[in-house]
Amino acid sequence: MIKYNVSLRVWATSAFLFLAFMSFGQKNRDDLESQRKALESQIKSTTEVLEKTQKSKTKSLKQLKALSVQISQRQELLASINKELDRLKKEAALHEQSKNQASKSISQFEERLNNALRMSYVRKQLQPDWIYLLSAQSISQALTRWVYLRQYKIFIGQQLKELAHKKAMHQELITIIEENKKEKTQLFNEEEQQRRNVQAEQKSQEALLSELGKEEKKLRSKLADTQAKKKKLDDEIARLISEEGKKMTTSGLAKAPETKVLNDKFASNKGKLPWPVGKGMISGRFGNHPHPVLKGIMVQNNGIDIEAESGAAVKSLFGGTVASVTRIPGYDYMVMVRHGLYFTVYSKIVNVSVKKGDEVTTGQLLGYLDKDDPELHLEIWQDKNKLDPESWIARK
Repeated sequence: MIKYNVSLRVWATSAFLFLAFMSFGQKNRDDLESQRKALESQIKSTTEVLEKTQKSKTKSLKQLKALSVQISQRQELLASINKELDRLKKEAALHEQSKNQASKSISQFEERLNNALRMSYVRKQLQPDWIYLLSAQSISQALTRWVYLRQYKIFIGQQLKELAHKKAMHQELITIIEENKKEKTQLFNEEEQQRRNVQAEQKSQEALLSELGKEEKKLRSKLADTQAKKKKLDDEIARLISEEGKKMTTSGLAKAPETKVLNDKFASNKGKLPWPVGKGMISGRFGNHPHPVLKGIMVQNNGIDIEAESGAAVKSLFGGTVASVTRIPGYDYMVMVRHGLYFTVYSKIVNVSVKKGDEVTTGQLLGYLDKDDPELHLEIWQDKNKLDPESWIARK
């Protein structure tokens, strides 16, 4: 019986490790699958934007941006798929190892159990239980033999149940291995399709760059006009934030407990703030970037640009107070919302739904984008420091 107890302990340990691995593996699987689905959703939104820009007969920077974003997203998706495939490969090796160990354990267990049952059968044929009990020298010995026979019967029953449990887990492993193979095949197919898509889009990107490169003079003129309008926006935002800071310092609101609470709440939501529009793609990122066509030209962006759906609703990222509603040439209306010492700024709104001094809540409507050119310019400031909005809004 000692051998059986050792076997049970070994099997219990193996089962525990298997279940622990399955639990950890499932979490890892869910995280990677969630990441892949998020990327697929982003690509879908970008595809819609790209298709819209491609309807235009003239090639544009918007089309190039959408194409570049889509290529980048597909490459990120490929990296995510490769991570999943790597995870599946490791899981498959562990599952196969567990299956082999389980097969060996079942074989050894069955052999010992069959030997025990065979010996029990032979003993009963030579000396049935009732003769074994009646041949006892005393009542005490008869009782001891009865207890032994009862315990042995219970033990055999437990071993049969344990064997059935081992076989069930072994079958579960076989099922998991088969599912693993199917999942790998699906991911391999998707990976191949995404690689083909990237190659096709890179060719389109090269062709588009070549065409736009022929219009350098026009692009430089447009860039100069855009930068002039952008400077007016940057100057106005900086002026308004400076004014707000002075007001808060003078009034003592900057050091007020309620301001600290609002600051802490806003800061704690970094990476979790809702998107200001329902659907869209980030077409312009924060910071200094090379111009997509003009060589040697750097473009500065104090926020991010989001290409959205036609006439999309723009909503507040967080609860706060509307500090300003200002019209900026080239950027339509700019709405600034104060959240303690943090500011969120929304530009290129054509129809505004709020006014200065209004209290707004998270997700409250601020206005609507243009139907023909629905691009939102979003900035986030902490006092006089510009922050990257992409790191503050939730990843779609």
